[in-house]
Amino acid sequence: MPERRKSPKLILLFVILFLLLSYPIMKLVNLPERIAGVPLLYAYVFGVWIIAIAALAFTVEFTPKPSSKPDPHE
Repeated sequence: MPERRKSPKLILLFVILFLLLSYPIMKLVNLPERIAGVPLLYAYVFGVWIIAIAALAFTVEFTPKPSSKPDPHE
């Protein structure tokens, strides 16, 4: 059941990303500023998206697998 160990982390990641991409937060970064000619809102959404992909990949690939040894207390 290695998926059981990943699901709380994935749920937490979903909640964090949901909050980062929610209307009130995006309204805060919707300013007329530009970063290298790109509107700040677009840069923010792209940055959150890249971080989300990296965090998902890290969570799925590098979550420790349960040991194959039987538990001596059972």
